[in-house]
Amino acid sequence: MTFQLSEFKSLHRLSLPKLALLLLLPLILTTHSRAQGQENNPYLWRVEKPGFNPSFLFGTIHSAHPELNTLPDVVTHSFEQSDAFYGELEMTPEVLLQATQLFISSDNSSLQNTLSQHRQQRINRILDNIHPGLSLSVFSKLKLWAFTATLALLEDQIAHGSLVPMDMRLFQIASFKGKQVGGLETIEEQSGVFESFSQQENLLLLDSTLDYMEKAQEQGTSVMEETYQAYRSGNPDNFSTLMESQLSLSPALANKLNQRLLVDRNLRMAERISKLLQQQPQNSYFFAVGAAHYSGASGIQKLLQKKGYQVTRVNR
Repeated sequence: MTFQLSEFKSLHRLSLPKLALLLLLPLILTTHSRAQGQENNPYLWRVEKPGFNPSFLFGTIHSAHPELNTLPDVVTHSFEQSDAFYGELEMTPEVLLQATQLFISSDNSSLQNTLSQHRQQRINRILDNIHPGLSLSVFSKLKLWAFTATLALLEDQIAHGSLVPMDMRLFQIASFKGKQVGGLETIEEQSGVFESFSQQENLLLLDSTLDYMEKAQEQGTSVMEETYQAYRSGNPDNFSTLMESQLSLSPALANKLNQRLLVDRNLRMAERISKLLQQQPQNSYFFAVGAAHYSGASGIQKLLQKKGYQVTRVNR
């Protein structure tokens, strides 16, 4: 697929809400077959408790990669049998419009006014390597943190921008089938993760992203390719390892990022999942959030176990 620069500008305007949803979890998927790890060991957990109908947790990848268009049979069956679907966000047109507004600078400032010439030069080299003719000017109105998150996912967005990302596709199918649908978070809560970082912290996050992308391009790979591999492995803990390898941050900033991006959000989502299950125990729910939210000791499935639920990994 070939784009002219003018088409990139159009692509940016049309897909910014989609990008926004992808970017809020930068733990993000080249064939048309199923991922081997997903086929053999899908990111699927059964949630059970006496007096409750079984519900399911599913780990997604925030991408429209064609490989994801075919889910393992056990995932499809669990989704089809569910009464309700909840993603991270309620992906309605209103929420997508709100996302667009939240990620654009409201004070008419531009990234060019925020970033040093050296940073701009590095960014433009990386963008040109992703696709000739693409430059920082296309993204000049984005907030700094939104641009940093966008940067790592551009290759995926350009390659698969005409397709519907996995999370949104599941939401749309559930809505079409008349299932109860909703979101475990609001767009303000998700964007607030990055708004909580200072300007200096956001510059450090950008610099770390640039460092890693330059290194990856020199080695002939990309952030997204490594993320695809992490997802294919079927092991959610690989996402934590991947983030540590991709971002060279001070211990304090790395801990803050992990706390805000994963730990705090996992606690919030687990609490809301439990509340939904208690309110309608007769329903079977299908909860779909990024696979990284099941990694480590603060994974959502482990938090639900602490609340008294029996949570079991489902094999094919």
